[in-house]
Amino acid sequence: MDHFIEINNLVKIYGKGKSEAALEGITINFQKGVLNVIVGPSGSGKTTLLNCIGGLLRPSSGKININNWLISLAPIKELIDFRRKRVGFIFQDHNLIPGLTVEENIALPTFFSKSNSRSIKEKINQLLTQLEISALKNIDISNLSGGEKQRVGIAAALINNPELLIADEPTGQLDPKNTKILTEILHSQSKNGKCVLVATHDPRVAKEADKIFRLTRTKILQVTLDKAFTIE
Repeated sequence: MDHFIEINNLVKIYGKGKSEAALEGITINFQKGVLNVIVGPSGSGKTTLLNCIGGLLRPSSGKININNWLISLAPIKELIDFRRKRVGFIFQDHNLIPGLTVEENIALPTFFSKSNSRSIKEKINQLLTQLEISALKNIDISNLSGGEKQRVGIAAALINNPELLIADEPTGQLDPKNTKILTEILHSQSKNGKCVLVATHDPRVAKEADKIFRLTRTKILQVTLDKAFTIE
């Protein structure tokens, strides 16, 4: 299977001068059609790695190639277009907009798409049903629990049918039932040919992975489940 994402000698340094690198010399490849789970201790650079891959952060050096496109050197306008149309982000803190309903928040990422309003509404209803939040459709996002907001965030990440799905600690506010729903969705997305990257401390998610990678600041290695959390 061809590599969808190729990362070579990635370095990311925050600040200037003697600041320590958040990532230093990371080289790894990820495939489509695979649920890739990234584990590692707090501060190991998991979020930084995902943000570099998703075009939210510029690497300090090194290369990130996504489907033969060098994202690490791409102009800002191309990065914005990439994030809008090709990537779905599931954030730990939701990134939803208070004052808008559940439906409106899910629809926001479609603002720049060419889909018609009818197909968007149909897709929203499908996602609401899949995530078991149809009853919340017209509720202001401010009135939802943390777990409900997380499910809305998942729907918003999927609404544009992205080829790359990035999830950073997606089960942090989910109970076992909703964690199971989420992992089933992630599996379904990967089996439909997407590249799915998940950073997590949650063994329930890791055990469902096709591949598990353990990240430290200076290296990333594929590991088995029994080795994934041995140093946590």
